[in-house]
Amino acid sequence: MFRIPTFLILIAVMAMETTGLALAQRSGAPKSDQLRVVAVVGCVTADGDAWVLTNASGPLAVPTADGKAETGSGVTFEKAKAEPPGKERYRLMNMLTEFGVAQHKGQRVLVKGLLLGDAKDRRLNLVAFEPVALTCNGASR
Repeated sequence: MFRIPTFLILIAVMAMETTGLALAQRSGAPKSDQLRVVAVVGCVTADGDAWVLTNASGPLAVPTADGKAETGSGVTFEKAKAEPPGKERYRLMNMLTEFGVAQHKGQRVLVKGLLLGDAKDRRLNLVAFEPVALTCNGASR
């Protein structure tokens, strides 16, 4: 299986967060319309030809020392492992083969990516993917 080194993923995530913020600031778009890198935890499920996260959390945030919340790259494996099942659903996009999504069917995973769409059709454009439990009911990996 092809694995991308964690440090390369973190660099890509940070670059996307910075670039997305700079583009949104230049365009004057309101915060709700900005692309943002988020981290979510959910169960890998096949839906026809698509891969989705079910029983997923909302975007996770981690408090920082300055009192702000960090999303995306700041969410750790331990934070993801402790997150209870949620009620959200996200369609996974891009890098599915590279991250081996199909091999993790039925597993609980931490996914980081660009959040796209709306409440009816949420999509995550993957930038990082990590199993946190061997099953969706939470058995540790």
